Amino acid sequence: MSDLAQAKEYFLNCVSAVINGGEIPAMPGEVDEKTVFSLAVRNSAQALLYFANEESRIFSDELTLKLKKSYQAAMLREMSQQAEIEKIRKEFAENGISFMLLKGSHLKALYPKPEMRFMVDMDVLVRKADVEKAREILISHGLRQSMNNGKDIVLLKEPFLTVELHNTLFMEDYYMYDYFLGVWDKAEKVSDFEYKMSDADLYIYSLAHLAEHYTTAGACFRPTMDIYLMNKKVSVLNTQEAREYISAELEKLELNSFEENIKNWLMDEECLIEKKFDENADFHYIIEFPKDNIMDVVKPVGKDCIIIACATQVAQEHVNLMVASRPEVRRNFILDLQFGLNSYLVDFELSINQDLLQQFVVTDTIFEDGLTKNELMKTIKRVFKAKLHCIFLIDKAFGGVSPNVSSSNQNDMFV
Repeated sequence: MSDLAQAKEYFLNCVSAVINGGEIPAMPGEVDEKTVFSLAVRNSAQALLYFANEESRIFSDELTLKLKKSYQAAMLREMSQQAEIEKIRKEFAENGISFMLLKGSHLKALYPKPEMRFMVDMDVLVRKADVEKAREILISHGLRQSMNNGKDIVLLKEPFLTVELHNTLFMEDYYMYDYFLGVWDKAEKVSDFEYKMSDADLYIYSLAHLAEHYTTAGACFRPTMDIYLMNKKVSVLNTQEAREYISAELEKLELNSFEENIKNWLMDEECLIEKKFDENADFHYIIEFPKDNIMDVVKPVGKDCIIIACATQVAQEHVNLMVASRPEVRRNFILDLQFGLNSYLVDFELSINQDLLQQFVVTDTIFEDGLTKNELMKTIKRVFKAKLHCIFLIDKAFGGVSPNVSSSNQNDMFV
């Protein structure tokens, strides 16, 4: 496993322990703490690592101090946002403005502590007729307008406060725009002027919002935690009535037929072994193709594609043969390997330490608009043939090889 993959695995284990109340794992000696910290920053998860570090000291003094400062900033941001929410509730009601707090304002209640769920901004939805009046109220609170894209107005107040004032949930040219125009019709009343989505509609919106980010601008890991905790802690979502409603609505948004087709095709070819729990994926199937060769078929959360992956661990006795070979032989082998894999038009990740190949992962991607049973099976075969080519090159350069094969369940390509 590469250094980055090890850091990602440890980061995910820490996050899981914090949000599930588990034991904080010790940091393995081969994991670089700065890489773990960098992953937390990229995914706005410093507060989660702060709590992990408080329970079981896992970071150096330098990074402990940085985590503490990040947590203090998160606390100040949380207090600032809560104060603004109370102002909005009071003054929007006084001015007859119906409003709805979106996403993080509700989702952070699912975390052990609200500050664990970092909110970059506060999202508030109002009706189009009330946008200007609401904007003026927010400006009277000391916020200044930064942007207006037609969907929302972004207002800032240094150092911690950002408010996105929405009049719709998606841009007019996005395919989910029309569906979410009905958000007010489905909303539940909290008070005279405050509304909220039902738990089922919040779940649907969270998935839709994540899908939009992945297909247009990318997204961090935080939304997958939200969806995981909703599934785990919001009991109403697990009722038959809610699941049937969610399934029907996701069908309208073209967000759930993807999995059923793939599952049926894999079963038809008798290569499906099991469905794996994976919080980073809408679905993750372990397959056997051909016999005794394990592969993965994964749909990353929110992306309109599937990834076929095959991970191979080189047996230690063959790593030993590489060690005994001349440096130029090892270097030429790596070049041949990279050139050969590129010729198959697949993606790949090589775990190399001092010119010694430890593991290789071959992947390929099919986007939803090109997905057919024929394309799925052709892609699975192509990934397998690329793997066989790697084994051939190892055999050619260093002697007979019988590599150990394991499913690509480290999730390192999906975080």
